[in-house]
Amino acid sequence: MLVLSVPLLLAIVLQGRVASGLAVNSPRVAVTSSGSLDEQWPISSPVPSLGRNSLKRLEVKGGTARNSDNPVFKLLHHKKFNAIENTDNGSSSNSNSNSNSNSNSNIDSISNSNSNNNNKNEKENANPPKIALAIEGGGMRGSVSAGMVTAISYLGLHDRISSVYGSSAGSMIGAYFITQQLPWHGPSVYYDCLTLPETSLEGGGEGKGGGRRASGKTSSKKRGKGAKPDKFIDQSRLIRSLGLRIFDFREYRRGKWGKPVFQLDYLLNDVMQNSKNCGKLLNWKEFERMQKVMPLHVIASSLKTERSLSLSYEAGNFWDLESLAKCMKASMLLPGIAGPPVSIDNGSNILFESTSAGGGRRKAKESSSILLNSKMHSQERSNLPGEPCIDALLYEPIPYRTPVNEGEENVLVLRTRPDGVNVLKKQGRIERMIMRKYFKNKLRAKRVYDYVKKQRHKRIYAEDVIFLNKKNKETERREGEASILTVALAKGEKEIGRSEIGREEIFNGVRRGFAAAYDALVFEEREVGKGWEVACRVFPEEILHSYDPKECGMNWEKWNLKMGKDPYEVLEWGEELPLV
Repeated sequence: MLVLSVPLLLAIVLQGRVASGLAVNSPRVAVTSSGSLDEQWPISSPVPSLGRNSLKRLEVKGGTARNSDNPVFKLLHHKKFNAIENTDNGSSSNSNSNSNSNSNSNIDSISNSNSNNNNKNEKENANPPKIALAIEGGGMRGSVSAGMVTAISYLGLHDRISSVYGSSAGSMIGAYFITQQLPWHGPSVYYDCLTLPETSLEGGGEGKGGGRRASGKTSSKKRGKGAKPDKFIDQSRLIRSLGLRIFDFREYRRGKWGKPVFQLDYLLNDVMQNSKNCGKLLNWKEFERMQKVMPLHVIASSLKTERSLSLSYEAGNFWDLESLAKCMKASMLLPGIAGPPVSIDNGSNILFESTSAGGGRRKAKESSSILLNSKMHSQERSNLPGEPCIDALLYEPIPYRTPVNEGEENVLVLRTRPDGVNVLKKQGRIERMIMRKYFKNKLRAKRVYDYVKKQRHKRIYAEDVIFLNKKNKETERREGEASILTVALAKGEKEIGRSEIGREEIFNGVRRGFAAAYDALVFEEREVGKGWEVACRVFPEEILHSYDPKECGMNWEKWNLKMGKDPYEVLEWGEELPLV
């Protein structure tokens, strides 16, 4: 029956392309400022002012070139900048020593007034302000940010980070960054566990732009719990998401939600919580210890309050590896293709009133309960106890707003979409069908469906990119504003698809992310441009061809140790890392 759906899907896609092609001839409008965005797409307007196909004409692109004068960059390398300043001050004081000998009285008169400032500067130099790290996800594009956090650690900048905020896959990447299970344990989740198994030992060409796509064939052998599934991403299940299960009668036996396209339970349970088979067990003991000095904030979208929600250890949203995985699932749950919303029902920041397992009633914060319950239809509330959450893309796709709102003055942002890519694209026909089926028909969340239908989430993303472009260019601190430095793939780089499954493509995504962060954050100017070279040393091509990722807990480090080699021998790591 699946064969019947293929022509139908092709017809839908072609119809959408023909319709959109009528508007392509119109000149594009580049939007580079928030004022221009408000003019072309007023917040109060349901659609941009250029008409029905206006998003086909509007362009918002990232522009985050290296800026070593950015306040956050200087703070990352405060010790080196201070050493340079002290050297300059020492030379100037020696050159002026003779002239100063006759003006001791003047110096004495101002020394007391400067003493407090000097003490303050000394304290800041000894304990400089820390930096919040904001990590974007984006499905399999998270491989890019996995490479970026590895570069941050490689450059010895891990201890400059005071807190980590992650949206979607960025939350999982942030967890491995906090525990320092790098460079191969955490990032290998992407190229060892989530790609097709047949690509694990196949050869392939080299190159920064990626490689040959994976085969669509899968093994027919049965795998036990924790083993790698045939497909982490099964695009054939889109039939159900589109509301077309009439073309596959098996879907009628799978209940209301059916089987998801993205198997998040495999990723977060069998991989992140498992040391067997393809497991990449997160070091919970180290993670819990680090929550006092470098807490993780998992950003998700609440369907009740219709806002982003920050989930943390301190707030009581998670307290062990299993509850952490649940919060991450909420943050990663792409609407329509990853299953039903995840209900978060623990934590001081959760607003709810639902019946507990013991029959008692847990009450929401009194000041917010009326606001909460007025947002959704009564039937929705009864079906979704606690705080029902889905992917962060609805309200905070790039998780820098929460740290800024919480008072963070310095934020380092990792974006996964390349500069030069238009991030403001019109919603496709298939996407509209999925959103309608999910929000309107299944959840009956009419307000949220209206929000998505009007593409407000895409407007938020466009606002973010424009704002981050502006903040990245700053060279001085602005009173009352946070300083922000952004890292992204360079203009012209290939964008990795959200559902990419090719092992070589994902592996190169990790390397490209590493190279981008290295070139943007390395202190020495002579090292700029060497990021790809260093990335290939950290993630050599042999990783793709030397070991079988399906072997229990295997990665590049363990393979080298098994072969009697030291994988760190060719590296100049910025800080000592524990063996995983």
